[in-house]
Amino acid sequence: MKKAIALCSLAFLLCSCAGVHVQKPEVNDVKKVAILSVSASEDIKKLEDEEESGSLKDALVGVATSAAEDNVKQLSKGREKIITHGADALAETLAGLDGWTVVPAEEVTGNADVQKFFDSTGAEGVMSKIARLVPVNGWRYMTPQGMHELPYETVVSGETALFGAKTDDQEVREKAGKLCESLNVDAVAVAEYYFFYEDGLLTLANTAKPVVMVDVVLIDKKGNKLLFTDHGWTQVKGNGNVMLVDKYVDLQSDTSVDAYVNTIDKAMSEFKKAAKKKL
Repeated sequence: MKKAIALCSLAFLLCSCAGVHVQKPEVNDVKKVAILSVSASEDIKKLEDEEESGSLKDALVGVATSAAEDNVKQLSKGREKIITHGADALAETLAGLDGWTVVPAEEVTGNADVQKFFDSTGAEGVMSKIARLVPVNGWRYMTPQGMHELPYETVVSGETALFGAKTDDQEVREKAGKLCESLNVDAVAVAEYYFFYEDGLLTLANTAKPVVMVDVVLIDKKGNKLLFTDHGWTQVKGNGNVMLVDKYVDLQSDTSVDAYVNTIDKAMSEFKKAAKKKL
């Protein structure tokens, strides 16, 4: 069976231990966490098409959307509900790991230093660095209200430093880690969801199965990765169906939205089980 891992980088392809990684004993010092960013591409593509074209790895580092502009506007409410639930599910999951406390989202988004971090015009911001890491021109990301996108590839790129130099993702992590002091936390979390659909012989006409993947990284005050996932470390297929209209997922349909919401919960459950084994 073709899986996302078969199309990821060679390191992930050959590594039998792909999944959730933790840095011990440092992760044991974590008691309080702030969620810095939760995002996802607005584009929801057919999983089989991405696998067969060999472009799923690109999808896992931020895909360029092909949805028509009017279609994106039409579906915005459904997308907002899905990504907001994704952030809530992450907060609940982190709160269930090793007695961690998660700072309320409004305290993070309202923090002046966090706003400077995402300021594209300020010297302290990281958006110019992100632009070099991921060519975001023409891409659309969805985030919960008040949050900014911080694509997973910008903080966990797998890039190798040469001659002792820092990698771009390391520099972004160090800037993110400095926010721990301002937020009074031990670590900040960044997550990115990837939404797909999968149809087949067992699905009814104009319906498909939702598929969700999620990557999570926990960054300490020094910019170290205390916990992180390999890109596309698991695929989670939902039990419900999503509705299709002209090969687009119909997110005006409560059935479709609820299917992704429920699949997010399944994906977070898988992440929690994998993380608990390592903590």
